[in-house]
Amino acid sequence: MDDHRGPHRPWSALGVALVALAALSWGIARAAGSPPPPADPGPLALVRPISGGAAGDAGDGQATTYCFAATNEIRPLVRRDGSAIGRGEIGALYGSRDGMRIYDGGVDVVSSAYQGPAGPKTPVGMDLSDAAGWPNVAVPSGQVAIDPLLGRFKFHDGGSAYRVGSWDPEGTHGHGGVAVQGHYAYVADWVRGLDVVDVSNPASPVFKGNWSPTPTGWAYGLDVVVDGNYAYATMKFKGLFILDITNPSNPRAVGSIKSSPTEDDAALHLFKAGNLVYVAAEKFGVVIYDVSSPSRPTKVGVCPIGFAESVWVEGNLAYVTGGNLGLYIYDVSNPGRPVLKGTLPRLGYSYDVQVWGNYAYVTEGLAGLRVVNISDPTRPAHVTAVSTSGEAYDIRIANRCAYIAERPRLGSSNGYLEVFDLNVPTSPTLLSRYTTVRVNGVFPRGPLAYLANQSLGLVVVNPNLSEAPSGPVTVDYNWDDSSATATPTAVPTPTMTPDPSSTMTLTLQVVLQGRGNAPSARWAVPITVVLSDPSDGPVRHTYETMCDAQGQLTIAGIPQGVYDVRVRRATSLFNVCRARSLGPGTHVLHMGTLREGDSNQDGSIDIFDFALLAGSYGTANGQPGYNARSDLNGDERVDIFDFALLASNYGLTGPLEVSGN
Repeated sequence: MDDHRGPHRPWSALGVALVALAALSWGIARAAGSPPPPADPGPLALVRPISGGAAGDAGDGQATTYCFAATNEIRPLVRRDGSAIGRGEIGALYGSRDGMRIYDGGVDVVSSAYQGPAGPKTPVGMDLSDAAGWPNVAVPSGQVAIDPLLGRFKFHDGGSAYRVGSWDPEGTHGHGGVAVQGHYAYVADWVRGLDVVDVSNPASPVFKGNWSPTPTGWAYGLDVVVDGNYAYATMKFKGLFILDITNPSNPRAVGSIKSSPTEDDAALHLFKAGNLVYVAAEKFGVVIYDVSSPSRPTKVGVCPIGFAESVWVEGNLAYVTGGNLGLYIYDVSNPGRPVLKGTLPRLGYSYDVQVWGNYAYVTEGLAGLRVVNISDPTRPAHVTAVSTSGEAYDIRIANRCAYIAERPRLGSSNGYLEVFDLNVPTSPTLLSRYTTVRVNGVFPRGPLAYLANQSLGLVVVNPNLSEAPSGPVTVDYNWDDSSATATPTAVPTPTMTPDPSSTMTLTLQVVLQGRGNAPSARWAVPITVVLSDPSDGPVRHTYETMCDAQGQLTIAGIPQGVYDVRVRRATSLFNVCRARSLGPGTHVLHMGTLREGDSNQDGSIDIFDFALLAGSYGTANGQPGYNARSDLNGDERVDIFDFALLASNYGLTGPLEVSGN
């Protein structure tokens, strides 16, 4: 998920000047002898032939250990001029002309495109010698350790799942669904309504705010989806509520609606796609609301299933779990008149569903996790079912893994979080298990999973997955600059093989700061494009490609659907065009100016980016201390012009919204 942390904070010229002076002073002190901070290279993957070829498996039987040489030889990495690379230089050199890159299945493991376990990695220099304990050197989760002196690299081995932190409100409560955006977790509470918890430090979550639809009695909060400045929450017997969360300390309701004004609304789970919210409302079916005006939601249609537990929308199809009714698939291209396409009887009790590629993954209670082939939506077909330790209830898919929230089986008090590998989509394999009490909701983010526990509140868990690549693993180092002008080829993250008849073409136009006027060779740079569900749901497709000298790029063969479209350069903030319905044909979106300066890629242009720039200020490419992450205008030197770019955008946080028109 992207970090929505608020609008631009205005800074006075004096304030920026003072910050700049402090940053540059720090840089002078650093140049006098202090080591530079590690640089986060971010998504610098270029899609091109990999000159380094395949990596070796290190010849030790360990799934996480590799040599840069395919022959498993000890072969030091060097710069283009033949000089040695120190372990302390990995952060600065990774992705540079003198550095290296590591690919898993053709995707740079440091790129935001990478969807292996725990997501994109941070490259760090580490002693991986036999004397240090190779191949059993412990590498922290989320990192890839590189020893340039030996030509070795290693990923996190994994281990037992463990609790990172938790927040437990006082008094009677019972948590339902959970969503995380930015620094906050939003938890639906059966008694309290909606709780907002600050998780900026996952080890010590802190209560921030609360909202309840009633001053006394139970609120029956069951599920929540967060999108931008609004939270959409279902309260059983009370309907759908839309909350303004601009101030997390004081969320406030701005709109609400029930499926039936004369009966108690049994609103359960929900899904947001663009301006539509789909609410599974038991006997009322799946009720579709238009929320384009948050203060005046309106009912536009119903998927008329006899009982609805949950719903997932993918493109023009809604996948509905109906408890004892099984799985129903509706065509919602006309949301006012959904049309039933296909059904599949239950195995156990069909609770929740998420679609990934050509498969639907259904939590079937005591029957576990079910895989359904949906390549033909009129004839969904059972593929397999895998057992779960508890009663499979809630599901979220991220980084090619299915995270299952499980309730206790009869006679047991144990609930579970279980994580299954989906690299072979038809054969989920258990990777991790965390034992707790009843779990009603799960939200994976990076290496962590946020659990809505029945009686323990919000629990943050690290499943501690092995981060071994699924391969093939290839490497590149001492790459030459000729590749930067190669014909760009967009490579999507391999989640599905789309039917050409159901795909579309997307052309994006961007404006690059500080690089003169187009056309210019300095505008032909790598660009990351991310397509995700509009409601801050899972990332559906990620493309690493290049724009041309005019700042334009085209990607063909994208599955049709409704997407949030995000685009960024390596050191810019994301720009996002929200909830675009992309049907057949070619779509042109104007994505605006990419704001430069997010050198450490934390979604904010702040003092830490100034510190990185100060650390290499006054250097040019090829000189000691040069950091391409601070060369914001691409002229191969870090100088006052880069400083001016960063200063002009200081205080901005991403993603920055654009209309696309």
